[in-house]
Amino acid sequence: MKAEGEGKGGLFVSLRLKFAMVLIISALMMISIALLLIPVAARLITQYYMEPSRMDARLDDYILDFSDYVAAGNITSDDAASMAKWSMYHRNVHLVFGGNDAQLGIFGGEILEDDNLPVIDDPILTDNISMGAAAGNTYAVRFSDRVCTVSIMDYSGVTVYNAVYMGGIITAMSVFFLIMVLYYHSQTKAIMRLSADVERVSGGALAAPIESKRNDEIGGLARDVDTMRTTILQKMEEEKNAREANGQLITSMSHDIRTPLTTLLGYVELLQNECEGMTEEQVTYVKLCAEKAGQIKELSDKLFLYFWAYSAKEERVDTESCDILLLGEQITGDWTVPMENEGFVLSVQMDRLPANTHVLVNTECLRRIIDNIFDNIRKYAHREHPVEITISQGFRGRQICLTFSNRIADTDRKTTGTHIGHKTCENMAKLMGGRFEARTKGDSFSARLYLPASHMSQE
Repeated sequence: MKAEGEGKGGLFVSLRLKFAMVLIISALMMISIALLLIPVAARLITQYYMEPSRMDARLDDYILDFSDYVAAGNITSDDAASMAKWSMYHRNVHLVFGGNDAQLGIFGGEILEDDNLPVIDDPILTDNISMGAAAGNTYAVRFSDRVCTVSIMDYSGVTVYNAVYMGGIITAMSVFFLIMVLYYHSQTKAIMRLSADVERVSGGALAAPIESKRNDEIGGLARDVDTMRTTILQKMEEEKNAREANGQLITSMSHDIRTPLTTLLGYVELLQNECEGMTEEQVTYVKLCAEKAGQIKELSDKLFLYFWAYSAKEERVDTESCDILLLGEQITGDWTVPMENEGFVLSVQMDRLPANTHVLVNTECLRRIIDNIFDNIRKYAHREHPVEITISQGFRGRQICLTFSNRIADTDRKTTGTHIGHKTCENMAKLMGGRFEARTKGDSFSARLYLPASHMSQE
């Protein structure tokens, strides 16, 4: 983990320090709001809600409502239960009624009998009575049996004060939690953005940069991932350059070896055809030269195949449109005589193929694929069974399929190889936008080459 110091674009501040700072600021704001909001609200309540004229008006309304209730219910002065029912609907009002000898209190729907109730000396007292957070007046109320003095005290101010106090506390705590949630959201958003960038890079978009202006652990992680991305790009570029260099080297070697080797094979063949006058020892030497030259040719071909199978990673090669009928005739024409000389029979079929059908191919890649297929047929196919070549339409007419099938010779059924030729054919077919697959089932072998169709028409 980085220590406190300079990060990219400014001072590095760790996430733990940021969280502590946000926590302290949120707590200070919560306390400040509580200390400012509650006293101001209390002052406004005292100034407006508890103003004497408004308090007297509320008390007058209470006593009028109570007098109407008493008159409507024909209630007597000793019917405390009925008066308690009125008090249930006016829970902030405290009623005290009676004389010097006995007093009765009602509050919140309950009947109170307490010696500490305020004594009512004058039954017609109308001056304001101070009761701490409450206020009250004394009135004369006519009951059904007599006129009785009733003192009404309003405690709604206490309820309003409590509501304001709780509201201030809730508001202060809400501000605290809002700041913490916003901070958490900002950190989560940064992590999700970094996760999306990493997922995009892991999906193959290595060219997309991962940028972050943050100077904390998240920003450091983003810069480290971006450094890793650029390192991977550099390694891939170096690998591509090395692969291209290897390809050029192998191609050059193959060409440089094949040119003098072809000449050498020609001269050796001439020597073998005109061996009259040579001694037996000289004939043996010429034969050995031919074998060694053939081995060199085979080794150079294998080297080229290994390169195509494991090193060649080109995406596409240049292709051209060719008539599949002419292409099929050329394929069979090049191999008919050599195969028949070795005892093979070629059977070519066009399976309902429309006329004027063209395919996109690279002639060099196609030639190497066909040469590899026929080379395998010469090595492993049974000569008593025909080699069947079928040219047909592929998936939805978008491809042309060339199928080569034959029987495997009994002596070669257990022969195993490196399958380099098959892998080379797969790579070359893929470079042309096609597909190659080879299957062996029992004593039957089949190879299918799918080439993209460029044009079809039915005459």
